[in-house]
Amino acid sequence: MNRIFLLALLVIFSQRLMAQPVRLEDCISKAIAHQQFLSQQEGIQQQGVLQEAIIKKEWLPQLALQGSAALQNEQITFPSAPNGMAFPEVPLYNVRALLSVSQPIYDAGMVALKLKMKQQEHQQDSLSLSAKQLQVRQQVTAMYFGLLLNQQQQGILEGHLKSLQARVKQAKAAAEGGAMANAAVMQLQARVLELQQQLLEASSGIEATIEQLSLSTGEAYTSATVFELPEVQADLADVSVLRRPEMQLLSGQKYALGLKRNMERNKLRPQIGAFASAGVGNPGYNIIEAGWSPMASIGLSVNWVFFDWGKSRKTRDVIQLQQAAVDYQQERLKLNLQLQLTSLRNDILKNVAMLESDQQIVALRRQVLSRAEVQVTEGVMTTADYLRVVQESQEAEFKMAIHQIQVQMQKLNFNLVKGL
Repeated sequence: MNRIFLLALLVIFSQRLMAQPVRLEDCISKAIAHQQFLSQQEGIQQQGVLQEAIIKKEWLPQLALQGSAALQNEQITFPSAPNGMAFPEVPLYNVRALLSVSQPIYDAGMVALKLKMKQQEHQQDSLSLSAKQLQVRQQVTAMYFGLLLNQQQQGILEGHLKSLQARVKQAKAAAEGGAMANAAVMQLQARVLELQQQLLEASSGIEATIEQLSLSTGEAYTSATVFELPEVQADLADVSVLRRPEMQLLSGQKYALGLKRNMERNKLRPQIGAFASAGVGNPGYNIIEAGWSPMASIGLSVNWVFFDWGKSRKTRDVIQLQQAAVDYQQERLKLNLQLQLTSLRNDILKNVAMLESDQQIVALRRQVLSRAEVQVTEGVMTTADYLRVVQESQEAEFKMAIHQIQVQMQKLNFNLVKGL
């Protein structure tokens, strides 16, 4: 009994979960998770930590073990020597093993610039991923609202179809009694078939969109799934697009070019380091003394390219031109996005105003339809006029549904264009 009771509770609980409406944000979150954007973001962060650690190690002492063994066919000789004297012989072989240490002292800020360049590179990768996520949000949003439009159309068509099917039954009964012509019945039947075709088209669109949403999110949505119309808030007075990932990408690209320009300038500065080595050699530094000897040295090194025939300056000029090109791209993108925002804002205001009159139109059309149903039953109105009234009422309801959905969709697109 306990198992049966638990099983019944599980079935009821699963049915309630299935009955819960699906929200747009849920679909977007699942689509982003399904396409593994979060794991990619974590991978970028891990790469950034490792690569920055690698660059920082350039300031640590560098150890190297050097070994060499050489044999020559001749060595330094002296043509003659005073009587009673003999010059020492330099051995023909040379064997050495040294441990060397080098330590940067001043690198003209190159390591710091490399670190900033790498950090900016990771930031660019992250922003590029954010731009792809925004595309996914736009795709899922378009599918979601397209699905809502088809479902609204389906509901309106089903209501009118049910009403017309009842009217066909009444017309057939009237035709059998001689109160209505068979041609009028056939007009109603033809309209029923047309509505069934429209319903088939709407149902096909719903099934296709649900399948696309299921593939995008990894969820098994069905035609029984309830999709909720979101209530979107949008600040229509704010037309700033600086939060768009593409705008930030261009800003980051310009910043990276500035770092590259600084690196070119710093290449003309001296770089100073210290070095030391210790080991053994045969012979050692005293080459005329055969045998193994200890070897040790310490010193400073300077590397200074103070003249490069203007190569660095010209490179900086090229980078400056590239920065100007990025500025142009950014301004052009900003203009295009603001044009989109202006168009969307006008559409939102227009549809909000139309919604107010839509409600009045639908109410009036329903009153006209109600009277037309009485008149066609009494034979005062022709079937053709009645079908025209039905069509007008259907179009009014569908227009109101479209405007309701469009307002929310346009508000959401307004936020997406701003990068929210």
